[in-house]
Amino acid sequence: MLITRNGWWMAGWLILSAGQLLLGQPPAGQPSAGQPPAGQPPAPQSTRPDPLFLDRPLSAWLLDLRSAEASKRKAAVFAVSKLHLAGHLVEVSQRLTDPDAEVRSAAADALAALGPLLPAEQVKQLALRFAEEPRPSVQRAIVQALARSEQRSADAVHVIKLGLQHSDASVIVEVIQLFGQWGTAAPEEYLPMVAALARHDDEAVRAAVAWAMGRIGPLAKDHLSLLQQALEDNAASVREQALISLRQLGPLADRAVPNLSRFLHLPQRSEAERRGAWLALIHLGPTAVFQLDGEWAAVFQETDGRLRAAAAQALLPLFRQGQGWRLLPTLWRAMKDESIQVRCLAGWGLFYLSQHVVGQGIDCLRNELRSPKPTRAPRR
Repeated sequence: MLITRNGWWMAGWLILSAGQLLLGQPPAGQPSAGQPPAGQPPAPQSTRPDPLFLDRPLSAWLLDLRSAEASKRKAAVFAVSKLHLAGHLVEVSQRLTDPDAEVRSAAADALAALGPLLPAEQVKQLALRFAEEPRPSVQRAIVQALARSEQRSADAVHVIKLGLQHSDASVIVEVIQLFGQWGTAAPEEYLPMVAALARHDDEAVRAAVAWAMGRIGPLAKDHLSLLQQALEDNAASVREQALISLRQLGPLADRAVPNLSRFLHLPQRSEAERRGAWLALIHLGPTAVFQLDGEWAAVFQETDGRLRAAAAQALLPLFRQGQGWRLLPTLWRAMKDESIQVRCLAGWGLFYLSQHVVGQGIDCLRNELRSPKPTRAPRR
């Protein structure tokens, strides 16, 4: 059958269109997906929507940062910190020099929200602002922001130096907490300044010093007398922080065992303070165990089951070494404790002691078998 020239063209177009469809391309002359038809203007591209806070876009809040009303600037700082603080750090940092103290404090709080992600440039601005800031409330917010940034920079160290000499007790408390938060990396050259504040008239400052001593680890070993004196403070909050710090220092504070022993025998101490003293002694390690050999029976008469269990746990290393035989009557009484945890720990203590006795007996028998036997003279 003869095929005309037009028929050949039609067959070729059909084959080409079928191939384009199989390859995912539109046939010739037809617009591709996402493109407007020929002769029509292109559709506008979608843009990222402006984030909203309280039904207002971010752009409106940024304009409010330059408002003449302090209340609007303060609200704008808060809103920007909730929407996109990382992209507008410069605008928020500029509010640290705002004429209104509440706006400056809000800016410091907003920067504190970034925590360790706060750039070093903003940390430097906070430190510089602390030296120039006249309001203690704003200075407290600045110190809190530096504490949350966790950056141990020279600028932050300078803030500690200035803050420890401040006249406002609330600012001193924040600076001491910043000092203690750095732990063993705290600037040791300012430790005498912190120690001198243990005699401050304000109870909160003395409690902050006791708190910081428990966080700086070996650095506090030469200033252990501060915690020993804090146990005799008139304020209960100071005594409580001293007990907590002694417990955290552990064996580093073993010199405080006599002070804790006297503390336990004072009749005016509350149950919570007695429990704190026992917990501190338990964490002081073998030194406290040996020095209080005759007083461990008293802890198993306390009403707090967790305290009795902690005491039994503290005695286990002593029994594991085959020592503490004088505490055997205490162990027998602990076997009748109402707490199953205390009974189990006491049972392990008895097991360790008995195991040590058996081990000693086996060693004696082994040495006896290995020793040369005397030979008898032959009979004549």
